[in-house]
Order: sequence, then C-alpha cells, then structure tokens
Amino acid sequence: MTEEQREIFNRSCDQAANGNPLAAEFIGRWLCYFRSIEKLAQMEQCEPEKFLNVLAETNLVYSCPYYTQNAAFLTTSVAQMLNDFGDCLAWRAAGEDWQKRMAETFYHAGETMVLQVAVLEGGFSLMRAISPRLREAVQQCHVDISASQS
Repeated sequence: MTEEQREIFNRSCDQAANGNPLAAEFIGRWLCYFRSIEKLAQMEQCEPEKFLNVLAETNLVYSCPYYTQNAAFLTTSVAQMLNDFGDCLAWRAAGEDWQKRMAETFYHAGETMVLQVAVLEGGFSLMRAISPRLREAVQQCHVDISASQS
C-alpha cells in the first residue's frame, strides 16, 4: 500500500467512526481480525498456533463494546462478509472468468465493515461520502500486490 493509499484508507476509517472512539476501536480490531482470516486462508496447511491466534482475535472483536451495542445490525453484515470471502476463496482458482473477477471483488469483503460503521455513525450519506475513495484505495493496493507477485 502506498503512503497515499494508506492515508486515504486511514482517513476513511476515521470518517466512518465519526468521532466515536468505540467505533474507531472496533474498526481497528475488525480489520486486524479479517487480515488474520485472509492470511490463514492463504496457508496451504493451517498452523495450529495461527489458528488459535485467530480464535483469540475473534473473541476480542465480538466482545468489543461497539460490536455488542450494535450486534443486531452488524451480525448480518458479518455473515455477508464471511460468505463473500468464502466465495472468493472458492472462485479464485475457478475456470470461469466471471468467477475469477468476482473473487477479486469479494477479496475486499472485510473493508465493507468500515462502510457498515459509517451507516451506524452518520447514515447513508456518510457511507456514500467514504465509499468511492475507500474502495479505490483498497482495489489499487490489491492490484499493486497482485502485480508484484506476478
């Protein structure tokens, strides 16, 4: 991630929290947690210690005060993001071009939580204000990483 992409991403996360420190804490914990899931999913063989670390992070995320206060809204969002990421994993090596394209999109499912928090903290207009820049920064970072691995 370039410095500019990181700045846009961090600014988007701050804007989504809309001054609520509990929301900011949750976003940070969620993003770390989802990155850990991504790394675990990329391993050919799961290392028990890494799996235990993800379980520990799971406990921290879902017991976070912001999550517990907003669980009625966020539970469905979590299920959708995990489902999208599951489709990504299933389709990354698929033979169909459309599946590969969708897999690239679904790879960023975890960042959707930033937008969900924005809805809770500032409504649809805040989410829309953040969404284009956030998605562009995340996608460009993914393109840069994919290009460097080729």
